[in-house]
Amino acid sequence: MSEIVLMIYGVMLIAGGLMGAKAGSKISLAAGSISGILVFIGLWMAAKDSSLGYGFLSALTVLLSIMFLVRWIKTKKLMPSGILLMLSLLAAGVTVLSLTGRYSFAP
Repeated sequence: MSEIVLMIYGVMLIAGGLMGAKAGSKISLAAGSISGILVFIGLWMAAKDSSLGYGFLSALTVLLSIMFLVRWIKTKKLMPSGILLMLSLLAAGVTVLSLTGRYSFAP
């Protein structure tokens, strides 16, 4: 189940980059694409070595949460910063819980 949540998160990051590009921001396209690809790389790593993959994903999602928090504080706009902040916090929670093994997201 955690993999599904993180796949959706990766797709949302890429979609956010594409929406930013539509609005004229090449930086959003690059940042969203790179972030989304990194999520999928982390999922691949987790399939090979759970601790390594979820450790990588935990660090990535926490850093993205901080970045989106800073942007949200500056802009006070729900879209895209607020929404991506909420998704990043959810993803960070999923990855940290999966990393510690305190919760199994298996169906």
